[in-house]
Amino acid sequence: MYEFLFESPLYLGGLGLVVTILTTYGWLQTGNPIALKSAVGLLLATVVLVALNVFVVTDREAIRQYLLDTAAELQRNEVAKVTFRIHPDATQMVLDLKAELPTIHFKTVRIKSFHAVDFTPARNPSSVTVRMNAVVEGERLGIQGTVPRWVRVTLEKYQGQWKIVDYDHREPHYEMLNDEGRSRLDSYRR
Repeated sequence: MYEFLFESPLYLGGLGLVVTILTTYGWLQTGNPIALKSAVGLLLATVVLVALNVFVVTDREAIRQYLLDTAAELQRNEVAKVTFRIHPDATQMVLDLKAELPTIHFKTVRIKSFHAVDFTPARNPSSVTVRMNAVVEGERLGIQGTVPRWVRVTLEKYQGQWKIVDYDHREPHYEMLNDEGRSRLDSYRR
């Protein structure tokens, strides 16, 4: 319900508009003043809820924007800004990528879709795992290429800011595989 109220302005506005139209139609057919008052109330409620939906930034939306900003910084080759987003206790894979960043010239870094943003609020510090698909085009050591990937990024709060603590990537279709397919694909990486 929280996601519907604060992260779906089109769905909320559409539902409010449909119910308002139906109530207005009921008033036009019956002339009942209660139906008119209901239609006006529903229209006002829809406008207020859509305005709230647009102006309230949820944690999920903030995380998405954080990752979109990180992708934009990568595309602009702002290595210092990107490395600032890395947690000091990051996994070895993240630290290895951090060391490789200066050798890569990014042309395009685009997040195509977010599959899930899963919070773990019970942990202290709180953490979030994001699964998404991304496409990266760039050059490293004279070799150019475009790489579509399924990516899992884990962020953790550190001194009041989200920092990248873990990272993993697979083939782009990884999210669509069942458990058996994922385990087979994972076995090839070892």
